[in-house]
Parts: sequence; C-alpha cells; structure tokens
Amino acid sequence: MEKKIIRRLLVVSVLMIFVSACLSGFLQTSFGKVEIINFKLPTENGQWLSGQIFKPEQSNAEHKVPLVITEHGYLNNKHMQNLNAIELSRRGIAVMTFDAYYHGKSSSASEPVMKAVAANGEGMIPLVEFAYRSLDYIDHDRSVLWGILWVECPHG
Repeated sequence: MEKKIIRRLLVVSVLMIFVSACLSGFLQTSFGKVEIINFKLPTENGQWLSGQIFKPEQSNAEHKVPLVITEHGYLNNKHMQNLNAIELSRRGIAVMTFDAYYHGKSSSASEPVMKAVAANGEGMIPLVEFAYRSLDYIDHDRSVLWGILWVECPHG
C-alpha cells in the first residue's frame, strides 16, 4: 500500500513539473503573442554580446513599436529582467535584454572590467547601434534604455 502511494505521488509530481514547464513557456510568450529571439551580436575585437529580444506579435515594418533595452546590473545576467520584459512585451513594447560584457554568455571586453564599463557601457552602445540599424519594427522616437536611469535613444 505504501509503495502504491509513493508511486502515485511520483507520477503526480512529474506531471506537475511538466504542466508547470509548459505553462511557464506559454506565459513567457503571452500564449504565442510574443516571439522570443535569442541573439549573439558580434562586437569589436572578436567580442560578442548574448541576449534576447521579446518581440510583440503585431510588430513589423508597417506597425512599429517602442523598444526598451534593459541593463541587468552588476553580478547578474539577462534573465534578471525577464519579468519586466514579459510584461512590457505583452503590452506591445519590444524589449531587449542582454548579458553585459563579463556576464552570462557574453564575452569579456578588450579592457579590464571597470574600463570597459566606462568605455562602452558594458555593451549597451553596440546594442543600441544594432537595434537602431537592424530592427525595422522599432519606433526610434519612442524607445528608451533602462538601467540605473532612463535615457532617450539617439535619433540618427
């Protein structure tokens, strides 16, 4: 009898894990209304930035949406902003999260860490340039950087 109860608990536990994993994926993409795009952006000197774009379903070259680029902060990674990215993208705002240089799946910078922060914003500068040049569904007049403070993106 006791083994039967343990088996049932195990089966129920495995089913709950599976259902929870599926539901979390659906919630993260707002039940398919948000596309999550992983990227690895080459930068200077053989370096790269790793990140994700949360792209609302309705965004395209004809229907441009605002973009928020998030900075995760020290000793974290791009996933620290997932909660914000999910909520903003569900509301029709594209969001880029990224691992700063020396963090997550991004490379180190060509300078020591503190010089890299001062020189290139931990990777924010190449990311803004990439978004401005390459993402045709972004409304540049309504986009911001999100980190310690809000700053308007450059207008070419």
